[in-house]
Amino acid sequence: MIDYLILRLETYPQDAGTRPFILTEKTRTRAQAQPTLYDQFSPEDRALFLFAKRAVPPAEMKELQQEAAEEGKDLDVVVLFRVFGAERIRKYEQLLEKREHGF
Repeated sequence: MIDYLILRLETYPQDAGTRPFILTEKTRTRAQAQPTLYDQFSPEDRALFLFAKRAVPPAEMKELQQEAAEEGKDLDVVVLFRVFGAERIRKYEQLLEKREHGF
């Protein structure tokens, strides 16, 4: 479980010289059901995956997101099959099966 602290600055104009503000605190918790896919890769494969994912142009990334949503898959899985060759994918078949079945 990861906790985030979000601070929001609210300003209230009074006069030209002073500007009082109120700092409000709001905590939001995000539970992560499972670790990210690429965190379970070897360091070399993780670096390759992240480099390739960051290199995808925004328009193509949007297409990949739509494809993932239509197929009901995780975006990282769709990117994985675009980036990795068959040999590297074979290394992670069990991981992908577990992820697909929610283990």
